[in-house]
Amino acid sequence: MIPALTILNVQAACENQSFDLVIIGYALPKEEKRRVMLAVRKSCGLAPILELYSPGTVPADQEADEELPIAGEADVLLAKVKELLAKTRKRRQAAR
Repeated sequence: MIPALTILNVQAACENQSFDLVIIGYALPKEEKRRVMLAVRKSCGLAPILELYSPGTVPADQEADEELPIAGEADVLLAKVKELLAKTRKRRQAAR
């Protein structure tokens, strides 16, 4: 896990590593989430994006592969991460 606090951190992380999953936290304002998602798409290749958002609000963008309303439920988040990683593995195996 590598936290990225700025767009520059996102770009640098993507240049130096490949990622199985990118999680965009719910604390970011919608416009910043959009900027981060576009940077991920540009710099991180095919890494799936999971956007977290607060219940009762609307996700920021259609750029995310999956969205999850979350209010501190770690088990829900972990289940969604496992699901997305399994999907990614299946896609990669099918592409071989």
